[in-house]
Amino acid sequence: MSEVQERLQTARRRLDAAQCLHRNEFESDAINRLYFGVLESARALLLLRDLTPKTHKGTGMKLGQHFRNDVEVGLLTKLRQNREEADYDLWNPSSDEVEMWLGRADEFVDASAHIVGRE
Repeated sequence: MSEVQERLQTARRRLDAAQCLHRNEFESDAINRLYFGVLESARALLLLRDLTPKTHKGTGMKLGQHFRNDVEVGLLTKLRQNREEADYDLWNPSSDEVEMWLGRADEFVDASAHIVGRE
């Protein structure tokens, strides 16, 4: 299995973990897993262009430069902000908020897998 495929598989597992956490009402932890799932998916896309940014912020910037027409590039930044609030500022999102982020993260990973499949 290629590194791109491994990263997509990891992204999907992290989204599955987020769903499990959400079902058990661990909403802040679900946000954390969603962020890292989308991050892995973004890293998979960037590997298609032989790009390996060193930072999370750099990953978001490169994603915007290379895939802005293919995926919701702002999602990574929004989830990073939410993750930081949940992890460091004790923000506890509502169940409805997590449901919304789950849907958007799932769409992102699906779109990433589609891009990987056609390249």
